Amino acid sequence: KWIDSNLDYPTLLNNFIYLFGLTDTKYRSTLVSLKSQESPFELLARNWTKNSYRNNSRFESKFTLQRLYMQGYYRELLEHDVRIEQICEWFFNKYIPEEFNIKGFKFNAPSPDSKYLEKCRGLFSEIDNVIKQFNLFSAMGHIDQGLLNFNSTPVDISNVKSLIPNKYVYATKIDGSIVSNYLFSDQYFTGLAVKYNSKNFLEAILSHKLKYSQIDEIDKAELDYLIRHHVVYNQEDILSLNRDYVEILKEIYDHGEFEHEWYTPESINIILASMKEDRLIRYGNTLLSEPELDFYYYICNSKKFTNGLDLRNKYIHGNSTLSEEENESNFYITLL
Repeated sequence: KWIDSNLDYPTLLNNFIYLFGLTDTKYRSTLVSLKSQESPFELLARNWTKNSYRNNSRFESKFTLQRLYMQGYYRELLEHDVRIEQICEWFFNKYIPEEFNIKGFKFNAPSPDSKYLEKCRGLFSEIDNVIKQFNLFSAMGHIDQGLLNFNSTPVDISNVKSLIPNKYVYATKIDGSIVSNYLFSDQYFTGLAVKYNSKNFLEAILSHKLKYSQIDEIDKAELDYLIRHHVVYNQEDILSLNRDYVEILKEIYDHGEFEHEWYTPESINIILASMKEDRLIRYGNTLLSEPELDFYYYICNSKKFTNGLDLRNKYIHGNSTLSEEENESNFYITLL
């Protein structure tokens, strides 16, 4: 009934956030695979290599659910003579210039009577074009269609920059990742786990008054590492958390990144500068976050992962021999 009574395009787009949860409230994709979602059993059972997309069971469940949502939503909207492709066309061709006074974005939706094969080819072609358009806008501040038409080479989305400087904050691959694992993973601080029946160090220190002198030797090296990086304080034998550090690291651990523009600049920038000095974080300024980029590569091509779906290459290069039923399934994935 909600959909039937609210068929304006902005609401139909907002449904992907507030009804289906395709992004969270900070507009981060929920369709990404994160290391924090992997179970110890999966690490043993999966045949992942360094070139594999880590499509863990939680990711697969979300991915399957969102495909079903998309299929059901698409069919429901067709009952009202509305297609999601035409909403995308409206967004780029009308909403962006009228709402933000940005001219030059163009999106051509596939025709309604196209077969799913042609729809997939058309959508991937338009996705490539939108990426090129945003890349030019990010670099020059405007979109020159003549310049776009002059160069037909696709733009690698990982090279497209965000309009927000240092938009993403990530844990550094060594110190930041190690600290995060020590804090939030159930694979460390085994002495505390046995003594307090806690699933990780964070739970133990929040639930109990911990003293440094009472920490088992088996846990001391991990604890000292947290203290050296100013994540935990040892003040007169009483252990306490640097909550500013922990809150940011927890968000990175849970979501793959942290976005500082959601917070007051005066306070958050001081904390981030301190964390960078402690070698816990690094910045990124791409259009998509690293987890989102990995998902894009998993779906679209074989540039990064050997177990990806490679859908863009299959359709753009015209070598798809899939059935129309398979093309329909891939069409809903492409819309995601």
